[in-house]
Amino acid sequence: MHPADRVRRRVLTVSTCVVLATSIAGCGGGEHEVTGVSLPPPLSTRAAVTDPEVTTTTGPPTTTTEAPTTTEAPTTTYVPAPAGPPSSIAEEYHTGGGRRPRTPCTPGPDMGQLVQGANCRHLLIDGMVREYVVYVPATAVRENLNSLVVMLHGDGGNGDDFLKGSGWKGRADEKGIVVAMPTALEYDPIDPRINGWSSRWNGYLLRDEIMTDERVPGYPDGAPMPADDATFVMRMIADIEYQWPINPAQVFIGGLQSGADLAMRLAIESPDTFAAVALIGDGLGSAEIPLPAPTKSVPVLMIVGTADAGFAEIATKPDQDQTIPLASDAFAASPVGYFVLSRLAGVTGTDGATAAVDSDDHKTTITMSGAGIGGGLGKVQLDVVEGLPAAYPAANNNLATMFGTVEIANFFMPPD
Repeated sequence: MHPADRVRRRVLTVSTCVVLATSIAGCGGGEHEVTGVSLPPPLSTRAAVTDPEVTTTTGPPTTTTEAPTTTEAPTTTYVPAPAGPPSSIAEEYHTGGGRRPRTPCTPGPDMGQLVQGANCRHLLIDGMVREYVVYVPATAVRENLNSLVVMLHGDGGNGDDFLKGSGWKGRADEKGIVVAMPTALEYDPIDPRINGWSSRWNGYLLRDEIMTDERVPGYPDGAPMPADDATFVMRMIADIEYQWPINPAQVFIGGLQSGADLAMRLAIESPDTFAAVALIGDGLGSAEIPLPAPTKSVPVLMIVGTADAGFAEIATKPDQDQTIPLASDAFAASPVGYFVLSRLAGVTGTDGATAAVDSDDHKTTITMSGAGIGGGLGKVQLDVVEGLPAAYPAANNNLATMFGTVEIANFFMPPD
């Protein structure tokens, strides 16, 4: 393909979907369905779980370029591991030149169950070995049902680095929560501004952003393109619930960029699984591509940076102003702000008339409430952060000195 033919906006016009100013129309397809078979009774109390096809557990990190081995998942009742290393994630992440020839975390050869510390695990999804790291802090005890937070890294990232750099490991230690961070597959993006292959999550926009005729090495020709990340994440949750006691009413999900897209997709398609969702810099479709109508609402926290030009492009139509930066206190009156607030109201069943605005130095917080949808809670918190670019909020990358992990954790599990 000639480079000129690949130049496009991240936002596409879809003739089968019509965007209304105050509603969110359905634009989904059957490919979003999640299916699976039953496992033996897990430690957690969820009535049904999805069987992970292949899984292994902890072991020392390696840097081999060989394909990882896999072991059949347990089919008997739960037997805890007698011992295991405190960490099994790689110390360095090697991309292999942008087309990942191996998984970056390597589990050990044993079939021990989850242990306290960072566990590397593999699942076989559509013929491709997918990996995730799950951190079980010493403060999470087997005798109790534990909360689970799933966080999806941003574009070009991976679960290993996200666990190390996001602050969730320390938050897990403090609060006694289990944290899972999977790794996305890599794709060749259409946008020539993105240099080389990049890891992305399959939300509602990915199919139109990548070269669908190119696959990362090892991904079978007959497998879905893009990858079925919804099934991957749901099976990951099932695997964790089988290995460690998880409170099914305390499973949360969040993501950055395309990770936010997948987080919102899962909250829409599996609302009974998630107690709340956090979106950072994406997750609401685009001005020209609406989200499917949810059957049940899930509380939503969204964090938007006023210096995120990529999100401004997604949230505006070609003839609208995309000027960056936007002042946080003027956000709601901008085309970007109108897009965000109307989408959040539509997906949560909240009423814009209830909006309360609280502004302080370099941050504006807008909250909305409402009757919800299908018996779910109608709750929105929108944080507009001055100077935050397209990145995970850290104290040193925005004028509000917001630390995103603290904000998200407090939304998921409000302090007493």
